[in-house]
Parts: sequence; C-alpha cells; structure tokens
Amino acid sequence: MIKKLIKSVLFMGALLAGPMFSNAQSMYGDQVKADVKVKYVHSLEEAMAVAKKENKLIFFNCFADWAMPCHSMNKVVFSDQEFGDFLNNNFVNLILDLSHRENIPIKDKYKVRFFAHYLVLDRDGNVVHRIAGGSPLPDFKNKVARALSPKTSLAGMEKEYAKGKRTVQFLSEYYKVVSDAGYTEVAEEVRDLYVSKIPKADMAKAENWKMFTSMIDDVDSEWFAYFKKNKALFIKHNGDKKVKDYAAMLYMRAVMPFMSSTVGYSPDKMASYMNDAKYFELEPENNFYIYHTLASKRNQGNLADYVSYLEKNIATIHPTFAVGVDLSLKNIVNVTADEQKVITEYLTRRMSDMQGSSLEQYQTAIKEIKRENGIIFEQGEFAETLKKAKAENKLIFFDAYTTWCGPCKIMAQQVFTQDLIGEYFNKTFVNYKMDMESGEGPKWAKDFKISAYPTFLLVNGDGELVHKIVGAHPPKEFVDLINKGLNPETAYANVKNQYDMGNRDAKLVANYLDAMKITGEVRDIDIFLEKYYAALTPDQKSPEKIWPLIERYSADINNKYWNAIINDKSAIGKLMTDSSFINKVESVYGLHIYNAIAKNEKGEQYEKAKKDLSNFSLADNSLLSNLLIVDQLKMKANYTEIVDFYLKNVADMKDLKGKTNMDLLWKYMIASCTDDQKKEVLSYLKEQHASAGPRAVNSYKNLLDAVM
Repeated sequence: MIKKLIKSVLFMGALLAGPMFSNAQSMYGDQVKADVKVKYVHSLEEAMAVAKKENKLIFFNCFADWAMPCHSMNKVVFSDQEFGDFLNNNFVNLILDLSHRENIPIKDKYKVRFFAHYLVLDRDGNVVHRIAGGSPLPDFKNKVARALSPKTSLAGMEKEYAKGKRTVQFLSEYYKVVSDAGYTEVAEEVRDLYVSKIPKADMAKAENWKMFTSMIDDVDSEWFAYFKKNKALFIKHNGDKKVKDYAAMLYMRAVMPFMSSTVGYSPDKMASYMNDAKYFELEPENNFYIYHTLASKRNQGNLADYVSYLEKNIATIHPTFAVGVDLSLKNIVNVTADEQKVITEYLTRRMSDMQGSSLEQYQTAIKEIKRENGIIFEQGEFAETLKKAKAENKLIFFDAYTTWCGPCKIMAQQVFTQDLIGEYFNKTFVNYKMDMESGEGPKWAKDFKISAYPTFLLVNGDGELVHKIVGAHPPKEFVDLINKGLNPETAYANVKNQYDMGNRDAKLVANYLDAMKITGEVRDIDIFLEKYYAALTPDQKSPEKIWPLIERYSADINNKYWNAIINDKSAIGKLMTDSSFINKVESVYGLHIYNAIAKNEKGEQYEKAKKDLSNFSLADNSLLSNLLIVDQLKMKANYTEIVDFYLKNVADMKDLKGKTNMDLLWKYMIASCTDDQKKEVLSYLKEQHASAGPRAVNSYKNLLDAVM
C-alpha cells in the first residue's frame, strides 16, 4: 500500500520535476567545487537501461547538497583519477540529489536515512550493496569492490547468512559488510555470534580491533573494563600507540560534555579520568590533558580565564568538536556585559578566516549572544517562565533539545534566528529552551513523554501540554505546524484527548492522524485506517462522512473506504462538485492509466481503474478523460489519431499540470511514430515548451532532450 502511495505521489508530482541532478551551484558556493572524475548519468531509468545494455551494476551516489560529507567525498575520493577509472570501467554511475523534493520517493524506496550514502544496484534496481558513510581511499574502493562478487556483496552474503552459514571467517567478513551498510542491529547480532565462537582473549587480536571497539560505548562499559584490565595483551597485538590513542580518545570523549557544560560537572569523575590517564601512561603532551584542563576551567566560574585557555589551545582540539565547544559559549546563561564582550570578541577572531556555513554558524552565535534578532528565549528556571506565561495569558513555546542533536542545531541556527520568526514568536509566545539531558531536562522529558529530538511544545501557564511537534522543519512549514496548536480543532493534546475518549468523527480522526504523524506516534497509517474503518457503524461509513479522512490519507483503489465511495453512484454525484474529490480521483486512478500507456502495465489494478472510472461522468478534456482516450488509441496503434487528438484537444487543456503530464507521455510513444508524425510531435512539444510556465519549463526541456 505504501508503494502505491509513493507511485501516486510520483505521478502527480515527479512528472513535473526538473532535472534529477545537475552540476548547478551548490548552496556552499565555490568552497565545495571539485574536479570529479566519475562519469554519471542523472536518472534511475537511464542508469537501469544502460546497465542492462552493458551488463553492469549501478553505482548510486545518493547525494545531498546540504551534507558536507558528500562534498568531502567529491574532493577526496571522487576526484581521484584512478578511482574514477575504476568506477567508470566497472559500473554505470548514477548521482541524484535525494534532498530534492522530486527524489524523496527514491530516497524512501532505498531507505537512505543519512548522507553520505552509496548503493550498488543491479540492472533491475535491486540493492546489491550498501555503504553508509564515506571513507578515504583505498578503504572506500575496497568497500565498493565487494559489490562485484556475490561472495562478498551485501546481497550475496545476506543470502548465505539466511541459509545458516556461520563459520568464524564468514561471520568476520559479514560483520564488516553489514557494518559498512549501517545495519547496526544485524551487525551486533553477527558480532555477538562471532564473539561466542572464539576465545575471549582473541578479541585482543589486531583483526578483531574494529569489532571489539564497536562494543565499547564509553569508559564505563564492561568491555572497556576488560580492555583496561588486559592492557598488556592489547598492546602486544595492536601496539602501544594504538592502545594509548584509543584510551585517550575515550577519555577525551568523556570530558567533552564538561568542556561545553552540556552535563552537570562531576569532580569525582574528572579525578578518576586523570588517574586512568596515568595508568595508561599517556604522555604529558597528550591532548587529553588539555581537554581535562578546559573542562575544569569551564566549571570554575572564571569565564575570561576559560576563554583565554581555549583560544590558546583550540588548535589541539578536533576541528568539528572545536566548533561545537565554541558555539556552546552561546548557551552560557547570566553572563555579564564584560563576559559577553570576551566571548563575542573571541568568536569574531575565530571566524576571521571562515566562509560558508561555518561562518554563518559563528555569526548566528554572536547574534544569539547579543540577542539582536530571532526568538528571544527566557533565562532561569522553567517555573519562572510558567508564571510569566500565566500572567501574560500566553502559551509557552518550549524548545526541547539535546546538545548532540544535529537537527536541533539546524533549527536554532537557521530558523529561530530569522527576523520574521523572531517577530512572530516573541509577540505570540513566551519562549523557553531546555537541554533535556541536563538540569530540569530529564524530569520534563518524562512528564511530556519526549523520546525524540528536536521536540517542540506549546505549554500553558499551568504546565499542561497543548501541542507537540517532533523534528526539524523549514520556517514556513514550522510556523504552520505551530499554528495548529493555536486551534483547538488541530492542537495535539485536544485531538488526542478527544480520540482517546472515543470520538470517531472523520474530520477529528484526520486531524488526529495529522497530529500523530508529526510526532511519530502513528507510524503505519494504512493499518490504523483499516482498524478505524472496521470499527465504524454503517451510518458512520457513509461516503460523505468519511470523505475528510479519505481525502488526506487514502491512495489505494482496493481499500474498503475508497470502494465505499466508488460503489455509491449517489455519493459520487454529490462529491464530483468538490474539487478536492476530483483531484483525488485523478491522483488515485491516473497512475494506472498513465502506466498502461507509458509502460504497458495492464494488470488487475489497470482493469479495476477502468471499471471504476465507468461510474464517473468525467469532464471533457480533463486529465482522466484524455488519458482514457489516448490509452484506447494506443491499443489500436493509431498514432495518426493520437497526434491529431493532441493538436486539437490536449493543447487546449485548462489544467496546465495535467497537460504537462499528458505531453510527457510522448517520451514513451514517439518511437512508434512515423517520421512525419515525429516532426508534428516535435513541433507541438516545442510550442508547449515555449509557452510553459516556470514550474513546467524544465520538464519540457528534459522531454525534448529525450525525444530529439
């Protein structure tokens, strides 16, 4: 059912899309330019066609312009001539920007959850291999090369594992493959099997280092205690430097939260980390000691001393974390004017050689420290904010964040700092933000049942939840979602309460699903709707009553609630005056007729679509009526009449989006035309391209490129 929904979205949306990917200017400008040596195609259909012709696999670069790791791979890996030759000789190479709206169905189909991300597909588009994340050469080449053999590819090894293969050597190699694919749960299962088959002491061997370290989350884990106790054995197999570097890394990671005050300071833990550093005999120049000193100074109250020491030693800190430590300065509360000056001057010096997104982050931090624009958040205890909200008769906008949450930072830096956002929120709400893992955070996370970040709440002056949103969103969409909390008909707490009390009105349930979907509390909407419909009384199932729900959430011509309308001609007659119903019918049925014309897909869905549409009085020259006519003419291979029909009818369609979709069918039909017919079609398409609006012009350009 989900696949059908995705196809429906593709039909009504992606057909109007522009190029899947181009070498257009990146959002980061020239700083990410790279001399890429890989020869790419830019559509999945083209990649599959070439792969079939050349009998090759498809290397799929799942790109996202906003993701810096993708650009880093372009500079470091895909610009390497030898590696480029390797890919060009062995694969058909595909690149799509999966952050573009038209490519979201492909992103979802292949379960690409983060970037950088790479797939190897067979010629039918099935996943052969997956690599989640980039890495330098030659490591990345070795990972890709595994796809060339069923003995080492993800798909091939999955089959062997499913058959019961459990040799130690196989498990060792399979672990590497599923780890590279980002299949954490499977990797842990395979790792645990492997560990159970070898002597515990063998985990200290060099070939097991990656697997062993994957079992250690932090310095408090059980396996780290084993590592610490058997230090000499690990040094024997892996060398003194590797063991020391790993221990130092874990202890630096342990003190990092104290460096940026993201957790409450613990003198006892800091003392134990120092003792352990001596046990591992870390050299005095080891960066751990700088991290430890920074953590101590950050929590001793002398902010100027901390900033001075930070600036002196910032070069010793990993660049990514250094940025995090710098930006955490904006979270220090109750700073004096002098301290504010110290912080802003330091950040100004730090960003002097920066550009692009890094520069913007620092500029945003300084603005937040100076509180020049954007949302102004209250300081101090949450109880004080509750009192203020009650006194002003306002709701509290509550930003529930964590320090490690990337989307939280995106919202804080790119959304909350905008002038219009700040103007609206500062006028409408009392604003408060809280680290949910520090101070009061864990208590309120439990009270408000927060389990994912970022989470945004609207809370009244009595501390009662009114509305809830999970996840990062663009500014306009975010404001629209927040505003739902100001309307009792759509506010999360109200609709949830009404639903829990037994209200099954279709409009209420549609609003309930909207609210639950945005919080992730209802994950499988199709199953929910099936259960909902089955529990309705006959009167509640009347088409007019359930239409508000079907309009938003039904895209399957076989489900019960859709057929309840289609089989009721009286209901159809009433609903045909509703433009939302007509649009839904086109969305649900158009795909099946369209695919029959384009790809000769004429199975049960196609036959049912034609049967159902016989119940409708379709408007002349509408998208569906024209699709049905072209379908009939194409079955007769009467291309003379098809061309004539386009010139006399399709060209005059008032539904411009529908007309563009009709015209795109020529990509699949023009090959069957005579030379004279092709000339007429090309002339017609050029005219449509010349008169197309801005949203369709790229579609016509791509179409002409494909058919000429």
